[in-house]
Amino acid sequence: MRPLVFSVCRSSRHGLPARRRNPWTADALRRLRELAAIGAPVSDIALALGRSESAIRNKAGLHGISLMGVAAGCKNNQ
Repeated sequence: MRPLVFSVCRSSRHGLPARRRNPWTADALRRLRELAAIGAPVSDIALALGRSESAIRNKAGLHGISLMGVAAGCKNNQ
């Protein structure tokens, strides 16, 4: 009796379509740093770069970019 062998196609997992890869360019990473430095909200950064908020948070975390600027409530305390 032959054992059952299950294989998963690399382009599809569990019947889901393959992810579309959109590599980060040096320019996009520079823009992420700039927008984070001025305290832009994650939603605005995502819109400007054409990526999801999750992608922005992940890339910022990988590169040590703080997203806790002005938009996170650190405005002038006057």
